[in-house]
Amino acid sequence: MCRTFAELDYSPLVESGRVPAMVTLTYPGDWEVVAPDGASVKRHMVLWRKRFQREYGEPARYIWKLEFQRRGAPHIHLWMAPPMSPGRSGQSFARWLSETWVQVVDHPDAEQKARHRLAGTAIDVRNGLRACDPKRLAIYFTKHSSPNLQGDKEYQHIVPEVWRRPGRGPGRFWGVYGLNKAVAVVEVPQDAYLAARRIVRRWSRNQAVYGDSASRFPTAVVPRTATRLVPRVDHNTGVVVHRRMRRRRSLCNRGGLAGGYALVNHGPAFASQLATALNLG
Repeated sequence: MCRTFAELDYSPLVESGRVPAMVTLTYPGDWEVVAPDGASVKRHMVLWRKRFQREYGEPARYIWKLEFQRRGAPHIHLWMAPPMSPGRSGQSFARWLSETWVQVVDHPDAEQKARHRLAGTAIDVRNGLRACDPKRLAIYFTKHSSPNLQGDKEYQHIVPEVWRRPGRGPGRFWGVYGLNKAVAVVEVPQDAYLAARRIVRRWSRNQAVYGDSASRFPTAVVPRTATRLVPRVDHNTGVVVHRRMRRRRSLCNRGGLAGGYALVNHGPAFASQLATALNLG
């Protein structure tokens, strides 16, 4: 996920001066009625995209991630650039989003629907701006995926019991819509490849951060060391405790000709500097 998000071309989102935001879509209290399985949530997203196109005359573009609240209800995070001007209905994006999401989910109970209209959506511009470049954006969506960095958020990846039955699984947990990758492939001799891998590995280690600062937006491409929770069992009592330990990570060094990748904000500039280092530019 981190690599895919970092390879995307985000210019269609921000080229018109729009401000990015983190948009959250949630479900009502009695959510099992309208979202009995993962396919229901995916179907709601398809309907929401169709209504977005009709309202604003352009396709929705975003990256998304599925998570779960403590009560088990699914919710979806979208990083997107909300339209700056009203659509066909004349409503602001926040008002349109709230009304449309309620209509898409369409809970049969009037009281549940009314509550959902008040609290079913959220638009967070602050977090959208924090993830304002490809590197930080990829890290932002990845940080909740690791129990070692954000252990208190791991419950967001626990699939509710009703979705664990055959044929009711959540399906994809993340994805991209309306954005294309910006990737160029260049063939180089094997010796140049090995030299490039060595340079990237050393550069990555030089950029590494350590300790708890990695839980914030790290500047590291890939940290050299990582603080991890490691289980330990007391053989006398059988009690399992967790200790924080630092373990060195391998960077572009999986043996043979296996490679890796560096997470940077300007891939072409980094590639140009790498080519200069290899005397290929």
